[in-house]
Amino acid sequence: GGATVDPATGLVFIPIGNPDDSYNGIDRPGNNYYANSIIALDANTGKLKWFYQMTHHDITDVDAAAAPSLIDIHRNGQVIPALVEVPKSGIAFILDRRTGKPVFGEEERPIPQSDVPGEHSSPTQPFPLKPEPLARMRISRDDITTVTPEAHDYCAASWDKQQMHNDGPYTPVSTKGTTVFAPGTSGGGNWGGVSTDPHLGYFFVNVSNMPTTSRMVPDGAGGYKLQGAYGRFNDTKGWPCVRPPWGEIIAVNANTGDIAWRSPLGVSDDFGAAGKSTGTPNLGGSIATAGGLVFIGATVDSRFHAFDSHTGKEVWTATLPAPAVSTPLTFQGKSGRQYVVVPDGGPGTIGMPGRFLSYHAILIAYALPKAGESAIDLAQYAPVPAPRPPGVGNQFAAAGPSSLGTGAEPILPAGEGREDVISMCGQCHGVSTAVANRRSPDGWRDLIQDMRSRGAQGDDAKAGRVRDYLSRYFGLLTSPAEPKTPGR
Repeated sequence: GGATVDPATGLVFIPIGNPDDSYNGIDRPGNNYYANSIIALDANTGKLKWFYQMTHHDITDVDAAAAPSLIDIHRNGQVIPALVEVPKSGIAFILDRRTGKPVFGEEERPIPQSDVPGEHSSPTQPFPLKPEPLARMRISRDDITTVTPEAHDYCAASWDKQQMHNDGPYTPVSTKGTTVFAPGTSGGGNWGGVSTDPHLGYFFVNVSNMPTTSRMVPDGAGGYKLQGAYGRFNDTKGWPCVRPPWGEIIAVNANTGDIAWRSPLGVSDDFGAAGKSTGTPNLGGSIATAGGLVFIGATVDSRFHAFDSHTGKEVWTATLPAPAVSTPLTFQGKSGRQYVVVPDGGPGTIGMPGRFLSYHAILIAYALPKAGESAIDLAQYAPVPAPRPPGVGNQFAAAGPSSLGTGAEPILPAGEGREDVISMCGQCHGVSTAVANRRSPDGWRDLIQDMRSRGAQGDDAKAGRVRDYLSRYFGLLTSPAEPKTPGR
């Protein structure tokens, strides 16, 4: 995640990701400092001032993905300079930014232990006393979706067939059946981070509840290997198999540590009226304004939202050409008019195959109309999606020609090995992330092998086809005169 600088204390705060491998820590016993931590450095010297580890020996992939946010807390007649971080666990950590100590206290609580031979789980994990966890951290068969009977029956059958189980917060992958992770590696808090209202004393965070699955199986050599990492526990329409809400925006009173309000974020149009309050998985951040609004895109329903920061009521929404996997900003123009701007489009999937069109980013600005002006219908500016090949999710298509003059070839050009790339590389961070950098054939081979060791599915023949395809279309340029390959 990005760094946050506090000029008042001269400190820079950096969130650190989880260690590799995300689900197997046999070769890295102990707490694994400084992984899964917020570290505070002296901005002038780089000297470590303090660190706080949010997850010990992470084997559930709940790293911190966003820059910390700063807020001053008024408590017991004192002003406490604090920071807030919400990692993928969905737990909000509120720390005194001078010392790294939890403002509302904490306790180490016992967590489920791994049954993988050679794995040594941390016996406990830190839990702040306030606020309570913001995202769902446990799931049982009783929590399976009931949005429709068909969705419930499909998800319940999957649960039974795969012998799914979850034993509460920080459940590790098991050698028995299929482990379900909640809120899921794409859930909890993610890239967007936290926005704050210093006058109200609230901070705002959007979370997703997107259970993921994995399992440990014998490797044939006396040990175990990960299989099916980052599997999605979704229904036939691609929505999470857990009861809604699947996405929420939440306000926390930083002065008390209490949740002020929580509201569903997004709608699932597939379910008609029943989908109006489900919320959706989301990826992107919010901004809070002095006028008492919280603006956020982020949702897979391709909408831009404004919430009342005091009550959590959604007061305005607009349809976007694509999901805004980003954080909006606001500014005042020379004329005095206030603008809200959001980059629309994004880097592929949020773990919901078929829910994303990977557009070139489009910058959309909103403003209140002046006297005599009328609102603009954005539909005329929407990009036209490229044709989707049979059986391929929408997240693998790119924008075609549009009235804005933006156009792109599909992210993955047609060719032998394309479907193999989609099935092997599209389950975790999305194909667009996988092909973001060019590599040599050896580089692609090494990356593919690494991904297979983490659970990507495919035998040697399939891996070879993936390597050949990626080397052909996303290989290193051999000379400045080499023509641009399709999709790049």
